[in-house]
Amino acid sequence: MKTRISSFIFSFFALAILLVSCHKKNDTASPAVQTGNLSFHIHSYIDSVEIEEDQLIEMTLGSQSGRQIKVSHANLLISNIQLVKADGSMYTISNTLLHPTIGEEIYPVAAVPIGNYQSVSFDIGLDTSLNATVPTSNNSILYDSSVWFGSSASSVPSTGGYVFLHFEGTIDTSSAMDGSQFVPFEYKIGTTANLKTINLPSTEPFTITTNGTQYVHMVFNYAALLNGIALHNSRNLYVLSPSDNKLPFVTTMLGNVKAGGYQQLQNFVSYEE
Repeated sequence: MKTRISSFIFSFFALAILLVSCHKKNDTASPAVQTGNLSFHIHSYIDSVEIEEDQLIEMTLGSQSGRQIKVSHANLLISNIQLVKADGSMYTISNTLLHPTIGEEIYPVAAVPIGNYQSVSFDIGLDTSLNATVPTSNNSILYDSSVWFGSSASSVPSTGGYVFLHFEGTIDTSSAMDGSQFVPFEYKIGTTANLKTINLPSTEPFTITTNGTQYVHMVFNYAALLNGIALHNSRNLYVLSPSDNKLPFVTTMLGNVKAGGYQQLQNFVSYEE
């Protein structure tokens, strides 16, 4: 009888030790992913000249070469930022929205896994779900009337969503380009249908480390938007509503929203040299 009891007690303790051991193994946490900081360093240009508010600039490229312009607003909404890893796979940065504007250059993006990356990709514009949301005061970017078509936050979903590109100022529309006919222009480009995806080339690889911040340096050339637009036609000088966004010249303008290599000024987005 004593032998049976001893055997039972031994078996009980052996089982308990085994269960505790298994529990410890299952509770072992995976090593934390090391991260580093990523920021975009963005310059807003008219061809080769960096924009200062209401500065007189002469365009130098494309169909508007020689035409003078003054810019008062040049804003974007950037979403769906993705990093292309060295092996070609993608790392998506969730819940990050940037609002580049003239006068500001540094835009913190996120803490991302350390490693080597080839390039970046992002959307200029917002997806369907974001365009269907009513902005709240805890989102300082979307709760800003400059990115609405309507006059109130509650009207955003019913008026086509958000404005993701706002370009405004005055421009010389004279055929001789002699500065004799300066008139206002304003383009509020938005809606889900007009979203543009930018894929920068893999000519500027970068490495994220745990020390400091890695910057991706970019130039946005707003003059490129106007290439091929007949500016002497007053109807081509404003886009203020979702219905305006369907006009044929807006299709031309959106076709100019493309990426290139180092400050290729015919492109809307390029790397800074």
